[in-house]
Amino acid sequence: MEKLSSFYKKGYCLYGDDPNCAFQCHCSVANECSGGTCPSGCDTSLPSGYNWRGSSCQIGNVGLNKPTNMTAAEYYQKTYPATGALDGIIPEKNITTSCAHLSNDNGVSAEWWTDLGDVYKIYNITLYARTDSNDDDRLQQFNLTVYNTSEKEVLCGYHHNPVFTHITITCPRPLIGRYVHFKKKASVTLEAAVLCEVIIIGHKYIDCTRCPDSVSCNDVTGCEACQ
Repeated sequence: MEKLSSFYKKGYCLYGDDPNCAFQCHCSVANECSGGTCPSGCDTSLPSGYNWRGSSCQIGNVGLNKPTNMTAAEYYQKTYPATGALDGIIPEKNITTSCAHLSNDNGVSAEWWTDLGDVYKIYNITLYARTDSNDDDRLQQFNLTVYNTSEKEVLCGYHHNPVFTHITITCPRPLIGRYVHFKKKASVTLEAAVLCEVIIIGHKYIDCTRCPDSVSCNDVTGCEACQ
């Protein structure tokens, strides 16, 4: 039976530093994981909460620096843009310039979303709140959903009470999708929403029907060589 190494020679990439590989590696040393492991360990250069894990360090924050958008007035779009929620900067007290400020005026829902660029299996999402003021209602009464372009949004979680520093929402089951959507309940009594950082933990989802016929597969470890 044909070994997995032969598929690498044909251009089939399971593990590697290339983002086009089925599982992009995040080893501490570049170009060492073509066999599916990171002998030197995972990359730990990012802030706490972003560290990678898994056999090839492929499970971690899949939202970092991905494209984003939000509902906000022009001033906030320019001064506190949606990208501030995925810039890798964990907020400290009195630092809000890297936060995304969403409008919530006149009963309009405050919304933020990101395109991960591919389909991922998502386990949990951590939201960091603004901590330099007493406006505790800036992050409360919100939904987090995951979806693909043509599919109905699936709820990862809802949180009602104010968030003072940060909160991790664990999906009731791992969700498969390309887009993550934050929506704060519309109300004229609530302040605008502020997202100072969003950490989306997951890994690239493998559709096992795409694997070569001679290898076994699951959507966590991907295509594997037959024994």
